[in-house]
Amino acid sequence: MSREAEAEGERRSVLRNFSDLAAELLVSAGLLSWLLSGFDLVAFGNILQRTQIGLFVLAAGFFALSNLLGAFQWFLLLRGQALSVSLRQAVVLYWVGVFFNNVLLGNIGGDAIRIYDVRRLTGETSRAAAATFMDRFVGLFSTCCLALGACVLVAEVRRPGLVTMLVLVWSGLVVLLALGFHYFISLGLMLKYLGRVKPFQHYRAMSPVMRMAFSTAPSAATCPPPSAQRRVRQ
Repeated sequence: MSREAEAEGERRSVLRNFSDLAAELLVSAGLLSWLLSGFDLVAFGNILQRTQIGLFVLAAGFFALSNLLGAFQWFLLLRGQALSVSLRQAVVLYWVGVFFNNVLLGNIGGDAIRIYDVRRLTGETSRAAAATFMDRFVGLFSTCCLALGACVLVAEVRRPGLVTMLVLVWSGLVVLLALGFHYFISLGLMLKYLGRVKPFQHYRAMSPVMRMAFSTAPSAATCPPPSAQRRVRQ
């Protein structure tokens, strides 16, 4: 009976893997057909004829290198969250996210796919979301810095209102970066070495207080901690 049960379990596993692969192929085929439905092959052929192959290969190489570096950055952020994801898995999941970022509406569909895949591998959702958000934040901050530098150095790209918008976005990102540095680095070090408290354990215990503060608009200092709330209930 045990052998029959094992054989039945193996058959079910094979069928499940086959059905998952078939579903992935169907979704990929549907997305590709949707992309190619409004595609002008004649115009695309004319563009290819005018394309300089050397520059095209160089641009494709830089694109691949950029995504490989982005995958490595995301891998470091995942390791910083103590998630057991290998570099190979991070690269594969990152490229899957790049694909879905290009074919889905908006530009965050691939991020949701990455978070889901990391959750499937590790069982952690909040840490995967934090690492992915930080990856996006670093990319946006770097892009704004490059855009501001281009506006200063290259006169042809200066447009009315563009520099003002970039400065506002860059300033907001700097404020968020400073707040994050204070909350996770400065406060974390003080909690660890002065208070002898694990930082993430403290953040987890304070999360109900912070949710109450942000949802009701009072200062977080006026909200009693969860231990005090339990004592009040008793």
